[in-house]
Amino acid sequence: FLCADFFLRVIYGSQASLLGTMGAWFAHYLPNRVYPGPPKQFAQMCGFLFTGGATIAFWTGGAGEAGQIAACVIMAVLAALSGLEAIVGFCMGCFCFNVGVKLGLLGVDPSAKCDLIAEEFDATWTWIQQRLNEGPATPVIKYAPENGQDRHLPLIYKIKTDDQRKEDFHLIKNVNFSYFMIPVSLVGLAACFRVAFVGSNDTDFGIPDSTWAGLTIFAIIVLGLILLLLLLKLAIYPRKFWKDWDHPHYSNAVAGFSLCVAMFGVICNTVWSRSNFVPALFWISCSTQTFLTVVMVGRWIQRLLYRSFLTPLYFMTPVSALVVAILARDVTGAEFGYLWFATGIIFWIVLLPMTLQRLIVGGPMPDDQRSSLFFYIACPSVACVAWLTLTDNAGPMDPVALTLFYFGLLNIFILGGLVI
Repeated sequence: FLCADFFLRVIYGSQASLLGTMGAWFAHYLPNRVYPGPPKQFAQMCGFLFTGGATIAFWTGGAGEAGQIAACVIMAVLAALSGLEAIVGFCMGCFCFNVGVKLGLLGVDPSAKCDLIAEEFDATWTWIQQRLNEGPATPVIKYAPENGQDRHLPLIYKIKTDDQRKEDFHLIKNVNFSYFMIPVSLVGLAACFRVAFVGSNDTDFGIPDSTWAGLTIFAIIVLGLILLLLLLKLAIYPRKFWKDWDHPHYSNAVAGFSLCVAMFGVICNTVWSRSNFVPALFWISCSTQTFLTVVMVGRWIQRLLYRSFLTPLYFMTPVSALVVAILARDVTGAEFGYLWFATGIIFWIVLLPMTLQRLIVGGPMPDDQRSSLFFYIACPSVACVAWLTLTDNAGPMDPVALTLFYFGLLNIFILGGLVI
């Protein structure tokens, strides 16, 4: 048994040994000390040689008790050396290993690596103590219904550390409407590739149709998964779902659903312009956008808005309205398209100075909200495309389109400078 146990320690380490595991349990209650691994492994190899020699001597020692006596002597020496380490702390195998290192027989001294491991161990132990003493997340109530706010649920935030966020993450419980940003970015990229594919006959670059088609299919799958998670959250955690719906930041991302559907309609309109599928997508996005516009704008007007909550994510509703205007041109005509173009452009012009003021005097944005800065590019860019679509301008851009185009280009340079 001891011979097999030492063999497992030499090959796989003490975690593969029954005695090593039991020793680790007892060592847990003793002061922590770090030793180099190679000397201990060499000592375990010596123990394997001792126990192996005793086993061979016991079974092949010949007639009489000579083999048993030899085995007992070997095991007595091993017991004495083990007791010397347990009582005095002197390891004969480690001592022989260090002598071999000094004589140049066993390579480089591992003490330097042991010092590095000791520093890492101390840092890890400090981190563990910090995690144990950090306490639970601190709730902060921004405003509540009893304070005169027209809210169904109190808006409560919990101040968490990065480690607490990772440990508390739950796929269904923590999914929110801002996840619509993922399919929005995918379908937007697919629309860009689709436009490049349509124009590839007259240009030097050609984008294969598999690129935009694959991105569109992937965006549909992602959007379906997010909708499924949100429905599960509504069924399992209804309070958290309505809390996100009432959230001044996340609730603006609900327009990402109508934006995705409208973008799907724009892409499909370039492929199946006479299909009934395109009007179906238009009316789904149009009805959803109408409801969200009325609800969101009414919420902006009725409720007290903290400046820290005013982020470029509020542009999601105007951008969605502008995309609906692009799709409306071929489905219902230009007049209905101008309705949504006016809705999007007016609310964008109103929100633009408000969000700029928040960025200038409100301090840096949180890391999880910085991606919304790219809506500064999306709004003028989509407005330019919507204006050209509604005015049937196939030639040089007019002053309105040029103004929107160059303002979007300016925002690209500004955000690019921030990245650099």
